[in-house]
Amino acid sequence: DVMSRTVASDKPSEKQFLRRHLQERRALLSPEERTQAGERIVENVCASAWWKRASAIHVYCSVGTEVPTNGLLHVALREGKRVIVPITPQKGTMLLHAEIFLTTRFEVGKYGIPVPTAETSSKCEPTQILTGNDCVFVPLLGYDVFAHRIGYGAGYYDRFLEQFGTERGVRPLFIGLAFGVQYIEEGIKAENHDIPLDGIMTEQLLQKKQPFP
Repeated sequence: DVMSRTVASDKPSEKQFLRRHLQERRALLSPEERTQAGERIVENVCASAWWKRASAIHVYCSVGTEVPTNGLLHVALREGKRVIVPITPQKGTMLLHAEIFLTTRFEVGKYGIPVPTAETSSKCEPTQILTGNDCVFVPLLGYDVFAHRIGYGAGYYDRFLEQFGTERGVRPLFIGLAFGVQYIEEGIKAENHDIPLDGIMTEQLLQKKQPFP
């Protein structure tokens, strides 16, 4: 699977078909288009007031056709922000987490996702580090006008974001990173366990939910 993050393989549902369609739609971007759009997304993020306010961020390590996050990682580290990345566990349903540094080296982990080596990173608990001024950047397959997201179906991020509680100003900002082609005009039917994001940053704009800081 060139998308690397596997889509959960329960019986085919409407959401499963939509996930496949969204993966295919994202894969139609050429490498050049993906790189250019990814650079614009990083520029848009770094120009925002909420990025400047953050002293720590949590950001996924991109793989396959996802919005690339290497640029964001490096900008944050150079600016002196604390940077935390998720690690998909070999077994179990909860993400693990590590703080990384300019000297951190990466190896290939589960689903082909880059993970920091244990010797060059530091295991941590994001809920004890990230505050209301900070940001969590979330991978996704699709999004709508209300900043609802469709993820990969394994539920890792819903379980992770739930740990922060719901109070804005106390919990960090939840921002999805996506290409414009991942927009779902007809909307996403949110389920009870789905955690809505505060906004989605694309190469064109920030699709935000109101109120937004």
